[in-house]
Formats: sequence, structure tokens, C-alpha cells
Amino acid sequence: MKALLLALLAPLLFVAAAHAADRRGDFEIKPADRTLGNRNAPVVLIEYGAFSCSHCKDFNETVMPALKKSHIDTGKVLYVFRLFPRSLGDAQAEKMARCAPASRYFAIADRIFLDQEKWAFDPKRSREELVKIGQQMGLAPATINTCMDATGDDARINAVAEESLNRYVLEGTPHLVINGKPLPSGGKPHAELAKLLDQAAQARR
Repeated sequence: MKALLLALLAPLLFVAAAHAADRRGDFEIKPADRTLGNRNAPVVLIEYGAFSCSHCKDFNETVMPALKKSHIDTGKVLYVFRLFPRSLGDAQAEKMARCAPASRYFAIADRIFLDQEKWAFDPKRSREELVKIGQQMGLAPATINTCMDATGDDARINAVAEESLNRYVLEGTPHLVINGKPLPSGGKPHAELAKLLDQAAQARR
């Protein structure tokens, strides 16, 4: 996994975040993070995922709706999604999702996951198909292509991926971290994940 990452992102410059972070004990929520839920929630769930990952798509479509209803919308959990790029298409998809205001990031991300088969498995067509998805979500093609070609976000993508490998020992996606404590790589069913989140909340009391 690490060799693939470094080969993919070798041209990118690793730069530490310049802005202050929201520190929570021995971990932090970064200013550039895309989040759902109460920023003051006692439990923070970080997902390191890839838009091209079929297991991440399954987690997003089968676990996240129930989790959002039970823990995120109720203020119990702050959810953070961080991209782990498995391909150039993942980085392009992330940049496209960030073309829109932060409030629309997850709606676009959901559509990228939903249409995964259209773009993720054919590198020759991934960009073209992602642009089509962005258009369907209300983004202009010129804007999408400008965002994809921009290099300003490359250092952040690289830094997030490096942290997932070095700090949280990512071995596959999705990779979940609860209040700074990584779970074994791979998703969890809603019932099991809900139990772990409730245990983390109890530990904070």
C-alpha cells in the first residue's frame, strides 16, 4: 500500500498544515477536513476512504445513512471523511468535490460513490466520466477541469495519506478511527460500529 501511494504522489510536495487545528487530546480535526455533525460532539469518527474503493462505496451506501440518523444528526458523533488516494482518479474526484462550497461536499461525494462503476475502473475514461458527474451536480465543466488541474491541494492530499499510513497504520480502505484510536482496516456493520461509538462516548464521561 505504501509503495503504491508514494509512486502515485511522488511529484507532490509534503507540506505541514499552516492553519491552527482543533486539537482533541492526541489527535486533531484539521481546518481543511470535510465534516458532518456537531463540532463539539464527544466522539469523532474519522474515515480514511477512497472513492474508487468498492468497500468504501458499500460502507457509504449501507452503513452511513443509518449512522447519520442514529449518531451524527443527533449530535453524538462528528464524522470526518479523509481521502486516501488509490489512483489518480481518486485525487481528481476529491478535487472536483471541493470545487463546490464545503456544505455540498458530501452530496457530491455520495454521487461519486453512487456512479463509481462509470469512472473508477477505466483510467482512460475516469476524468471524462467524473466531469459528467460534476455537471449533473451543477458544476460547470470548465470549473471542474480547472479544479482537477490545480496543484494547490496536492500537498494536503499527500499529507492526509501519509498520516493514515504512519499514524493510523492503514492497510486498506475504509479505515476507521474513533477518538484517535484506529480500528483494524475495513468497514463495520452499523450495529457493531454504533456499539463502539457508544463505548467511546461512555469513556469520555
